[in-house]
Amino acid sequence: MLFRSISGHPVNETENFQDPSSLYTLTKKTIDYYASFTDLEFYSLRMATVNGYSPNLRTNQIINKLFLESKKKNALTIYDPEKIFTVLGIADLCRAIETIVLQTDKRGIYNLGSFNTSINEIIKALLELHQFSVQIPTKHDSRYHMQIGTEKFQHAYAFTFSETIRTILSDLQLNISSSTHFLKSR
Repeated sequence: MLFRSISGHPVNETENFQDPSSLYTLTKKTIDYYASFTDLEFYSLRMATVNGYSPNLRTNQIINKLFLESKKKNALTIYDPEKIFTVLGIADLCRAIETIVLQTDKRGIYNLGSFNTSINEIIKALLELHQFSVQIPTKHDSRYHMQIGTEKFQHAYAFTFSETIRTILSDLQLNISSSTHFLKSR
């Protein structure tokens, strides 16, 4: 996990983590640091968790996982339903990369995230699609509690993130088999 929310505020691209939270964070920071000394047209995209349908679906990402589990088990157990975190829709990720490729050199480090949400908001949207039971144990799980600020990318590229919980769920719903509850490949 590269980002850690600081006092509940979104993390921006200028945050200097003196104490990296993982080997991934240390590696990413080191690569970004070395790239800053080159003349390469280098882009470092710091992405929120990518959710949404793809033929190579990540079933461990929060919206994808909750969608599939609620369909398969007709029940969900959720932790820390009020914590806010950032999600990046796969369609927004693809549009962002296309935007970078098609525009002039604006190299740098950019955060990418479609929206901030909570598990409660995802559950509400899922319940609009189908009914299932929800259990909320008192045990807490803090794995999904990070927020990132995307203003730098939006400003540099005149970009608007358009994905929402409902657009991601709609795409997943379009690609699920009603007989098996598995996602179809295209």
